[in-house]
Amino acid sequence: MKKALLLVAIPVVLVCCKPANSVVHVTDIKLSLSELMLAPGENKLLTADILPTDASNKKIVWKSSDSKVAEVGINGEVKAVTEGSAIITATAEDGNKSAECKVTVFSANAEVNGVKFEFVSIPAGKFIMGSPQSEPERNANESPQHEVTLSSFYMSKYEVTQAQWKAVMGADNNPSDFVGDNLPVETVTYAKVLEFINKLNEATQKEYRLPTEAEWEYACRAGTATPFYTGYNITTEQANYKGTMPYNGNNKGKYRGKTTEVGTFAPNAWGLYDMHGNVWEWCGDMYGAYTDEPQTNPTGNPDGNTLVVRGGSWDNGGSNCRSAFRVSTPSFMCDNFLGFRLVLPKNKK
Repeated sequence: MKKALLLVAIPVVLVCCKPANSVVHVTDIKLSLSELMLAPGENKLLTADILPTDASNKKIVWKSSDSKVAEVGINGEVKAVTEGSAIITATAEDGNKSAECKVTVFSANAEVNGVKFEFVSIPAGKFIMGSPQSEPERNANESPQHEVTLSSFYMSKYEVTQAQWKAVMGADNNPSDFVGDNLPVETVTYAKVLEFINKLNEATQKEYRLPTEAEWEYACRAGTATPFYTGYNITTEQANYKGTMPYNGNNKGKYRGKTTEVGTFAPNAWGLYDMHGNVWEWCGDMYGAYTDEPQTNPTGNPDGNTLVVRGGSWDNGGSNCRSAFRVSTPSFMCDNFLGFRLVLPKNKK
């Protein structure tokens, strides 16, 4: 018997496949930041998102318009070198697409006639201003407590010294009673302080000013809510104040009877020295009563006629050195227990 030949039709399915050598081009680049502010020596990593995500060649070439101001590595890490501005460009090797980030390198620090001014970065944040009813030896003008929100700023690491004062005002100009280049300048009226600041700003092309009362207390506390940034007590090994008048019945300490060199004692958690004691510090706003309303970047009482001083001094007891302690002071006040320090807002040069 002849075998039947069985023909089976097998369907053929044609699949359209992408050619193996098909290229997906880059259509866009997005950087993690379009603007960046750094201090000299600071680093920041920029990242680049490539679109589409399945682009064939995702290699990025990084370039700085001025490597003397800001350098950039092959991975997008920016290093600030010196003050100025530079444009960091990320360019796709494929497709010639690019994105830019403007980098501003800025330092709050300055130098005038060979004398340095050092500043500390104070972060933006919220705090409770004033003292609680339970705080020993508090005053009524520290109430009511209220929430304050502040933008970031720079504050001088130390009280302004006599060397700094003379560098700006002239070598023969030193109003201080206790003489020494590294001692805080004192016996300065509010008007004289403003004159100093104006001359300093002219010399440095920056916009320094006195701290507001809120900025001062926020920086002094450095995240604490206790009477002092040292905790519930303070000793004369931690600050220069009248140790014969201790706080809240604590042990007596030294009474030095004069100012001490700035930086003699340990700083607070944010790197600021002598926020308690040594010399009172002028604030830039007018004195006024507190309210319980939350505030953002308050600038004091617009109708006030006296200023605020903070921090206590070598000639005051421990209570007057508390973070919340505040005093209404006429602008003509001038004595060897009164000095100042500076701030610079971060949106200013």
